[in-house]
Amino acid sequence: MKILAIAQSKGGTGKTTIALNLLAASSEAGHRSVLVDADHHAAGSTVMVGFSPPERSLSAVLRHNVHPLEVAHLVPEFNCLVLPGSYALSDLPQDTPLNALSDCVHSIASEPLDISDQAFSPDLVIIDCPGGDVAMTRMALYAADCVAVPMNFSALDLTANETTINLIAAVRELRGGRPSLAGIIPNRIQRGDSVARDLAFLVASRIPLLPTIPESNLIRRTGSAVDIGRRVVVMSHPKSSAAQQFRQLFGVLNGDRPWSREDGLRNLAEQLRTTAEELLPESEEAERGMALQGTPA
Repeated sequence: MKILAIAQSKGGTGKTTIALNLLAASSEAGHRSVLVDADHHAAGSTVMVGFSPPERSLSAVLRHNVHPLEVAHLVPEFNCLVLPGSYALSDLPQDTPLNALSDCVHSIASEPLDISDQAFSPDLVIIDCPGGDVAMTRMALYAADCVAVPMNFSALDLTANETTINLIAAVRELRGGRPSLAGIIPNRIQRGDSVARDLAFLVASRIPLLPTIPESNLIRRTGSAVDIGRRVVVMSHPKSSAAQQFRQLFGVLNGDRPWSREDGLRNLAEQLRTTAEELLPESEEAERGMALQGTPA
């Protein structure tokens, strides 16, 4: 079982959209998954299973030692379990153990749910982390095997991204190098985006770029669909470029597809409708400036 955290301290970067489409791609690939909605906004689990009161959510697991399978929902369309979030996650007791979420996740794997005479033993757990909640994000990182960081490419997002990278580094120090940092997910990238083009090498010189998710009206429309099978673009528009990028992202994060720093730059360049060479600095002085940025711990 692999535990993947989708984490970014800044809100509005697409964590939930990415998590739900990764669930759909996982289901297409024949895997069983679990969505842990660690966000007090609970957008992901609300899309999947509707509103969940605190006593029927992850909050009850972390506060009152309720077994997670008592509040989890089976979603056959996605071949997954959903552990819903709630607003009560925003004010957990300060003495909540750092390993509380890790214990929760591993208890699901150790006591598989019996469904239709078949044990539901997950291959993948996706933790949808909150924006702006450092304590919960730290717990999620403490539970995860690897972490992917969505990022909208702007100067402000680049600055805010440092909070997330520093938090990951702090948890990695506590856990002896875990979770592994899979890379940055360039998100909502538009064709010809000059800001994304200018920032690409600055980001990629420090942290690998994962497959790019394009700006797409299809992605924004799907969450409110009546049919749950059409609430993510991977299922609603399976042949779209956005769906293909989500599948590619899943393949990389799941270890099914080799990926390099060069692949990340090339893929971003394709979405920008430019070339990877144009994302590189124009002079040796620029290259030296990038090198001074260092690498994450």
